[in-house]
Amino acid sequence: MSRDVSRVLAPDFLSLTIGIVVYFVGVLTTQRVKFLRNFSIPEPVSGGFIAGVVVSLVYLSFNLEIDFDLSTRDRLLVIFFATVGINARLADLMAGGRTLLVLCLISAVFVFIQNIVGTAGALASVCPLRRGWSSAP
Repeated sequence: MSRDVSRVLAPDFLSLTIGIVVYFVGVLTTQRVKFLRNFSIPEPVSGGFIAGVVVSLVYLSFNLEIDFDLSTRDRLLVIFFATVGINARLADLMAGGRTLLVLCLISAVFVFIQNIVGTAGALASVCPLRRGWSSAP
């Protein structure tokens, strides 16, 4: 029993606009629901959960799969993490001392482990090798 599923791709600007609306739905929901406030559930999480339920209901009711163009998200993530790095002061990094150095070394080691495991998984399956690297699209 197979279902014929129609697909809709929300273009870049519409995806960004929907994301902003989902965030504000989360803000309103978190303000009005005491449970969400008491357990410190972030607004993007509550809004994203509601959006996920709505998209799932659309899929189940109308056999319509909604995809979102995420190219703006990728650019905004680069900008966000670049600004976090720009705001870091050398004095703060030096205050981290040995603990921060150990954390950085462990993180670097795990980046290599992640890529080795991903490449091994790509070799073991039918995926192209490039899919095994964390930076691959």
